[in-house]
Amino acid sequence: MSSIIIVIFIVFVFASIFPIKKSSSNPHPLPPGPTPLPFIGCIIQMFLNQPTFRWIHNLMDKFKTDILCIRLGPSTHVIAVSSPEIACEFLKKQDNVFISRPEILSAFLISDGYLTVGMAQFGDQWKKMRRIVSNSLLSPQVQKRLQPNRDREAKYYQ
Repeated sequence: MSSIIIVIFIVFVFASIFPIKKSSSNPHPLPPGPTPLPFIGCIIQMFLNQPTFRWIHNLMDKFKTDILCIRLGPSTHVIAVSSPEIACEFLKKQDNVFISRPEILSAFLISDGYLTVGMAQFGDQWKKMRRIVSNSLLSPQVQKRLQPNRDREAKYYQ
């Protein structure tokens, strides 16, 4: 039993010292960024260098780039952009690629299978729910009808 634990420990240490190199045939390489720590990425660096936006700006100056990739955790990448042209590319031309939320088990369970507006994935279901919310809950008629209730609650909580 102890020999199995020793073998597992040696394999873990060896794998953490010599990580398996990923194939360099990735058609979409990530932008440059700081060297992340194993498993936790750059989270410690981010918390030690406050405010975060200045740390990111200094990294962009260090790497001499307008786009930067910061790894937070084992699989989360944050792409920071300082160029208006690149920001327009992200927000206008490629918006469908970046618009959806990640699939998280707790969000799936809380929203009963992503059936709430706040947790739904971008798509036809989300568009239908958004239309219903904007027409039924956020319309000027509903706002006017509910204003006395808001005023009463505001007085109560003052």
